[in-house]
Amino acid sequence: MKIDFSGTDSSTGFDPIPEDRYLLEVVGMEERVSGSGNPLISTRFKVVEGDHEGRNVFTNFVLTPNSLWNLRGFLEACGLEDLVSGETDTNEVIENAKGRAVSAYVKIREYQGKKSNDLSGWQASDDSDGLFA
Repeated sequence: MKIDFSGTDSSTGFDPIPEDRYLLEVVGMEERVSGSGNPLISTRFKVVEGDHEGRNVFTNFVLTPNSLWNLRGFLEACGLEDLVSGETDTNEVIENAKGRAVSAYVKIREYQGKKSNDLSGWQASDDSDGLFA
């Protein structure tokens, strides 16, 4: 089989998308541990409309007491308020958040000389049930 690379470049597809508010779909979540030993949920989102439809953006929800505000805001924006009313399990968060629609402000940040996207400002989507069918 022949492969034709004409018309392609070496871009990795991980270049940051421009800063703006985007409608996103949660497409993947995985429990991990950070390099500093903190538990987190690594989350992948897909942009679902506009010029950057289909692009992926990522964030980590760190599961330390001082950082849970970010996960809480995300879950509330996804319509999962029942998960933040007390204690919950990470598996329940992951199961219920996949496929959810959420709006977030995507920023560009630089870390160790590399630019990447950073997500914040979680808001509910216009979709009444927060799910993509």
